[in-house]
This record gives sequence, C-alpha cells and structure tokens, in this order.
Amino acid sequence: MAEFLSAQGEKIGVVWIDAHSDINTPETSPSGNVHGMPFAALLGMDRITDEIYGFAPSAAENAVLVGVRDIDAAERENIRRAGVAKVYTMADMTSGGMRTVMEEAARRAGGETPPGIIFPEWIG
Repeated sequence: MAEFLSAQGEKIGVVWIDAHSDINTPETSPSGNVHGMPFAALLGMDRITDEIYGFAPSAAENAVLVGVRDIDAAERENIRRAGVAKVYTMADMTSGGMRTVMEEAARRAGGETPPGIIFPEWIG
C-alpha cells in the first residue's frame, strides 16, 4: 500500500499502538534489540528502509503513537526529530477515553488536523 501511494505522490498514515514507542535506531538503542526499532524503520529513520524501498513507507506528520507509557531519552529525541504528529499516553486514554483518543488518532493519521507536534507534558 505504501509503495502504491508513494508512486501516486500520496502518504500513508499510521496509528502505532504500543506501550513503547519502538522508535529507536541501531545508533540510539540502549539494548540493540531490533524489537524496539520497527516504528523508526517505518518512518525511514534508518538506512535499511531506504535501501529496500527507496523511500520511507510512512510520513511522520501522518504517524501517531497511542498508549505509550515507557519512552527512553533517545526515543523522545527521535520522536521530536522525526516530527511524529501526536503521542497519546496511557493517561490520555484513561482521562479522555479510548474511543475519543482513537477517533482523534485516526483523524491525525489521515492528515485531517492542523500540523504540529503535540507532546504530553512528561515527554518534555
């Protein structure tokens, strides 16, 4: 789907649901475990994605993290550097409700909200 949309000059949106942001790269990962890197690869933050596809499968301005509760310092910086559209924490889901968060996340991933990165206060 990403390849097709890229050929059309369009972007694909992503709602990444995980307690961890999975946005480390081989250079920033404290453990070196690849299970902490797939979101970064999806956004083209490593050379592997570029070598395989020649483009990033998803644009960060159409990517949303939902349900995070544990982000290390390097991941916080990668979220900022990539320009991820929005980060929803578990606290957001508790206070706003899952339905509200998921509806807003879908709108943001679809590019239907104004651009700009909005971080929960604890991310800094």
